[in-house]
Amino acid sequence: LVVAGIALWRRSPAGPERERYTIRGLTFDAAANVSPVISPDGKLIAYASDRGGEAQSEIWLQQVAGGEPVRLTNGLGLAHDPVFSPDGSRIAFRAGVESTTIYIISALGGAPRRIADCRWPHWAPDGTQLSCINPANSRIMIVSASGGAPREVPMKRGVSGRALWLPDGKFFLYASRTAGAETTGLEWYTVGVDGGEESATGAAAAFKAAGLDAVRPESLVLDGVLAFAGGFDSANICRIPFDFASRRVTGALVPITVAPGVNFWPTGSADGRRIVFASAQRFNSNLWQMPLDAASGVAAGEPRRITDGLQERIAPFPMRDGTHIVYVAGMGSSVEIRLRNLTTAAETRIAEAAEASPPVISDDSSQVAWAVMEQKRISIYSAPLRGGVPRRLCTNCGRPVEWFANGTRLLYDRAGPDRNEIHVLDIATGQSRKLLGYPKHELFTPRLSPDGRLLCFTAVMGTVERRIYLAPFSPDHEIDQSQWTVFLEGSNLQRQPFWSANGQIIYFLSERDAFRCVWGQRINRETRKPIGDAFAVRHFHQFRNNLLDFGDVANIGLSVAGNTMFIAIREIQSNIWLAERQSPGETKPKQP
Repeated sequence: LVVAGIALWRRSPAGPERERYTIRGLTFDAAANVSPVISPDGKLIAYASDRGGEAQSEIWLQQVAGGEPVRLTNGLGLAHDPVFSPDGSRIAFRAGVESTTIYIISALGGAPRRIADCRWPHWAPDGTQLSCINPANSRIMIVSASGGAPREVPMKRGVSGRALWLPDGKFFLYASRTAGAETTGLEWYTVGVDGGEESATGAAAAFKAAGLDAVRPESLVLDGVLAFAGGFDSANICRIPFDFASRRVTGALVPITVAPGVNFWPTGSADGRRIVFASAQRFNSNLWQMPLDAASGVAAGEPRRITDGLQERIAPFPMRDGTHIVYVAGMGSSVEIRLRNLTTAAETRIAEAAEASPPVISDDSSQVAWAVMEQKRISIYSAPLRGGVPRRLCTNCGRPVEWFANGTRLLYDRAGPDRNEIHVLDIATGQSRKLLGYPKHELFTPRLSPDGRLLCFTAVMGTVERRIYLAPFSPDHEIDQSQWTVFLEGSNLQRQPFWSANGQIIYFLSERDAFRCVWGQRINRETRKPIGDAFAVRHFHQFRNNLLDFGDVANIGLSVAGNTMFIAIREIQSNIWLAERQSPGETKPKQP
């Protein structure tokens, strides 16, 4: 597919911004080869790969000219995000049990040296310092290349992705959500290494003109900034012209690859002539089920794929007896709500919608509900599970999460004037009322215990801070905050709770080890307090099968029926490619 796309690009009419590249593969295996970086002189590449057979990835090094790759790391946990020092002699990367520890290793190999606890390393132009991102608040930190305590750059905005040190060594370039954005739109900003004014670069206007809204800077080259643009079904590498003196975007996006598939993670050599990137042959999600041990609560076996293929399948939700699931198939402006028989694999199309929320089956297994956005307002629809015409239950309401009372009532979040409350909807009357509210904090994902006596839900306290609360359930009255009990809290993005079938464990997603994994916590139902420490139900410490890159984390669809857990898993199979710019009049080199 990549070759076909390249051929189409080469036959396309010449334009004023057209640049010619020779593109060839550098790795050829079935692993997840990701986060490539090329040395400043363009002769070496480093990247993360799980080709070694372990569950976690390691850093590998190989020559652009050819030869066998060499593994640089071993047993540090999930090692990825390598970046060469300006002189090419050292490589910084992040790894560790929580994948939030920055290490430096010689490009010739040897023992890695621990530098700091943060993410997304990037070298200062003089090679004496590194920048990285504080996982607690998404702010930029600076640390000496020899180690020591990092210092945080005073700034107002959180960073999305990495921050790039500009060539003068005085400013950083980074992406952040645009003020008041209702979507994932990003602007690029610059800020001084000592803080100060955060200035927009004009990137958002260039993205809007190209029909894009979520592009992050990945690497600097002499004539601009490399990035990739697109989605899970198609993404391509581009260069954004950038004036480093004025710190402004100066032109439209220049395509480097125009090919099917997902091409991502570009970095360039110092002169910008050579660019490496990852290209995914498989980058999609499927539905999986995983057996649970009733006594310990941990996974009793490996996850088993329920669906297969290249179409996106997300947000599974089971019937209580575990015989069927509903889920969302497809992405974009038109998706389908489907019902799947887990015994026969037969599927029924329930409805078609535009960007539907995760569907939920009623507690009496008679109907399914989902939400859609209509004229900037959220409407909830339902349909009979065995077939029938969908009907609108409410307009300007929220996202359905939990049915109760034999399918006569529905809990939904994203409710209220500020979309931060949880409400109860009476299906027969269409009337709803507030159940939970927390001024200045968003409340999400209300889940009823199997006996219907307790309610757990999530509160958004900050950029990465989440709390999971427990409260006695009273469907006919607003639950006062004095009745809430903090069950779990911290800066580990703990969210999407779901009760075990026996009501003794709350399962949830957490990024406490920096990769999104499934965890569990036992509960004392009388005190509504945790029993012991949280435990890992199943780790997903690899790129090949992971729980990242879902946009809305609710699309993972963490749910339980009996002793079976259901989730959507992102699957990545990718290799490293090299794009080499041809000079005007240069003859294309022969391909081997």
